[in-house]
Amino acid sequence: MRVFLGTAAVLLAVTLSSSPIYAEEQTFDQSLMTADAPDAVPDVDESPGDYLYAHYANAAQIDCLISRESRWRDVDNAQGSGAVGYGQYMPATWQRYQSESGRWDASPHDIYDVFAAMDWDLAHGRRAQWTSRGC
Repeated sequence: MRVFLGTAAVLLAVTLSSSPIYAEEQTFDQSLMTADAPDAVPDVDESPGDYLYAHYANAAQIDCLISRESRWRDVDNAQGSGAVGYGQYMPATWQRYQSESGRWDASPHDIYDVFAAMDWDLAHGRRAQWTSRGC
């Protein structure tokens, strides 16, 4: 039995070393990023929450605001104000963010865009636009 397992292991090693590689390491082409794009692309295995805490210094505040505003759901008008998306942005407020940041492709329905927008707004002293307290 031991000889059979040894022979099988050798056969497997030879087969694997001589067969084509199907799962090559993925590389990121930095030239595809624009100046307006976020500075990191989410890893497919990384949850939005993990991404938030890995990339934003004020992640706890953003997490708290999203939790209180929309409970981490992409909803329209969660509190009856006309606000949309994860961050419950008013359309005019979102347009101001797009205009100031130059991120015209950003969407209040994309969680990663909302992270960037909230980070931007908090850095510009606009915490009062969210009615949720305690964050």
